[in-house]
Amino acid sequence: MMTELLPPVADAVLIWCGVFTLSSITHALLYPPLQRRSAAVSAASAADLRLLWGLLPALAAGAVTWLVLNPALSAPLIPVHCHGLNCAPHPPLPEAHPALRVGVAAVTGGLALALCGAVALLAWRVQRRLRTLFSLSRAAATQRFQVIDGAAPAAWCVGWWRPQVYVSRSMLDDLSARELRVVLAHEYAHQRRRDNLRRAALAIATVLWPGSLRQQLLHDYHTATEMACDRAALQVSGDATLVARVIARLEGKPAATGNHGRAENTADAARDRIRALNAAPHRPTYLAGLLAAIASLWLLQVCVGTALAHIGLELAH
Repeated sequence: MMTELLPPVADAVLIWCGVFTLSSITHALLYPPLQRRSAAVSAASAADLRLLWGLLPALAAGAVTWLVLNPALSAPLIPVHCHGLNCAPHPPLPEAHPALRVGVAAVTGGLALALCGAVALLAWRVQRRLRTLFSLSRAAATQRFQVIDGAAPAAWCVGWWRPQVYVSRSMLDDLSARELRVVLAHEYAHQRRRDNLRRAALAIATVLWPGSLRQQLLHDYHTATEMACDRAALQVSGDATLVARVIARLEGKPAATGNHGRAENTADAARDRIRALNAAPHRPTYLAGLLAAIASLWLLQVCVGTALAHIGLELAH
């Protein structure tokens, strides 16, 4: 029974990995146009678009694998090929070279399992740091955040599954009640959105992207989430000037970092966030057009990938 299952499982692994690789490269190369077009939508929508763009190759690979292994569904997408006019819907022919296919799939699957193991190790380390922070902190009276001793004013949202908000004691001492409310509203927005988990998923899904494009995507996603949470803080406080002042105070000071280049980048990021607070509302029709274009590209990848995966497996046999 196990021997009979190995070739189909091997084919599924090869299809998924092959389509995921090609789709990842396609999405990486097409990211710069998306980056430019998404400048016209809200920060929250821009973050969601970037997350969707990074996750779609994995979804396309899953859809193609399912279609190829279900010939009754994929038959309209597969052209008549090596079986002549009598070719009927069928899964990729499994007779030839099953050992080779199983071997290649085992290597590919092993690499995927190694990646999953690395992710699990990272998740364990994050959870351990979170437990350490929790043990060093104490809950603030009547508040939903933890207070931790620290010399610099800072606030964080830490954790993937159940993120927690931490605030340094110096921040509580340095900020006014209104300013602290802005900071907490920003961090609570990160908590509600589960931005840490979403960013981790994006980093994993884009593991095959070229390094520079991947870093740009992750940077753009981080910037968009910060702007989206600034907007949430603005909705709570109702005072754009106050929110801008808090951003400038906490993020825009060169003294906040020890590296001059990093300080300039931090100040630039603060200016961009303050500018975004006063940006015009995004255009829903423009967002709908972007989503339609992304959906069309994804469907095209699924259709082409299904045909190529079926024929490619048979040629490999």
